[in-house]
Amino acid sequence: MKIKYGKRVLLLVLLLLSGTGTFAAAAGIRGSSALIREERDLQLRNVTMEEIEDIKEREKGGMTGLVNIAGWRHGEAGNIKEPVSGKKEGVGTIYVNGPVSLAFPGKVLSGSFEAVMDKKDCILTREVSWSLFGSVNTAGCRVAFGDKMYTVAAVIDREEKAVFFTADEGPVEKAAFSFQGRGRLKARMEALGFE
Repeated sequence: MKIKYGKRVLLLVLLLLSGTGTFAAAAGIRGSSALIREERDLQLRNVTMEEIEDIKEREKGGMTGLVNIAGWRHGEAGNIKEPVSGKKEGVGTIYVNGPVSLAFPGKVLSGSFEAVMDKKDCILTREVSWSLFGSVNTAGCRVAFGDKMYTVAAVIDREEKAVFFTADEGPVEKAAFSFQGRGRLKARMEALGFE
């Protein structure tokens, strides 16, 4: 059997790690203390951002092991503008209640997911950031959408042309749930009313 050099090294590393418990982490196998993410489509359930917030407060640290929830919906398309140069870009909007990092896990190119807490903040995708500024290193820059000004809290590595805003009211299309541990996921979702 012919094994290339890189594959041999990988095999050797995995064999060495298997005896230390580190293999489990390297292979993506997590223990009961690991967080697990579960996503649900809620378009036909008439769930609101307010209900997501209520569940988050009621269940955090409770019997279900819920750590956090993020709900989101797509909003109106429009033009986002860089106020200094006047450059405009057509974008879709996504309104998120909860951590954007839970709703849309991915690589942060500039800034921080966690910084989006204020209604005056937004997150741009790399395509929008590049179109407006010619760079993805734009956290802290200002943009205009509609008649409001926003501060770019983060730029994330997504191809679509979208801007993310915080939301505390209105309908939810999808939600992501973060639980402590892997066991009984179906029962946990049922206890929250989402199975």
